[in-house]
Amino acid sequence: MHVLANLREKLTAYGKDFSELNQHFGGDAEHTRQALLGWQEEFRSLLGQEKTLLQLTTFKDDQHKDGTEYFLVTDAEGNYLYDAEGNHIIRPRDLCHYDGTCTEVFS
Repeated sequence: MHVLANLREKLTAYGKDFSELNQHFGGDAEHTRQALLGWQEEFRSLLGQEKTLLQLTTFKDDQHKDGTEYFLVTDAEGNYLYDAEGNHIIRPRDLCHYDGTCTEVFS
């Protein structure tokens, strides 16, 4: 059954906000995909939640209540963190609340 779920996930289209998320990874779709898969696993293992790639790539709003809200990651002093290419580091809000890594909403 897990194999079928993985296959279904690979065939699922990304949500309406994939391109904006992709910008936070320097436009590298594979890097974005790897981050999404990592967050998907964190939702599963840390929060016991199943989040699809469609949900992870659709920002939460009134029409998309099962979408995902993202935060910009900050350090302990509140300074934004950036990756090696100079892009803001982002993280799903629910995961931030779990581990306390973020404070600023961007989506």
